[in-house]
Amino acid sequence: AVSGEFSINIDNTEGIFNVETTPVYLQDLELQIIHDLRASPYTFTTNSGIFENRFLLRYTSALSNPNLETLNNSVVVANNDGKIIIKSSNESIQDITVYDILGRLLLDARGISKTEFMTSNISNSNQAVVVKIKLDNGVIVTRKILL
Repeated sequence: AVSGEFSINIDNTEGIFNVETTPVYLQDLELQIIHDLRASPYTFTTNSGIFENRFLLRYTSALSNPNLETLNNSVVVANNDGKIIIKSSNESIQDITVYDILGRLLLDARGISKTEFMTSNISNSNQAVVVKIKLDNGVIVTRKILL
């Protein structure tokens, strides 16, 4: 509602967002400036009015974990004539749930404790499904596949 000089800064964080390890940038689209908010507050001057599309907040998730990526890549999901074949090369498979793209549950298999699993024909039509695999160590791997 007023014109003048203003500042944007990071006051505090919570949850998994850690400002010490996650770069946080404010992009001023009007001035074509990208500012690191971890280094200092961003100070700018503006006229009075509403400017809904002036700023973008940019950050990269600090959740990348090489061990998790290795586990994620060690699970293979394939389709064979409407049957889903799942193989895990590092960990045993604990649970598998399969959903269609509307979110309907097509399969819920619990307590598998094997490194390989094959479903029966769970769908009569060609469709995309989401396969959620929980490994024995608690890691959840999600894959999309066409039946």
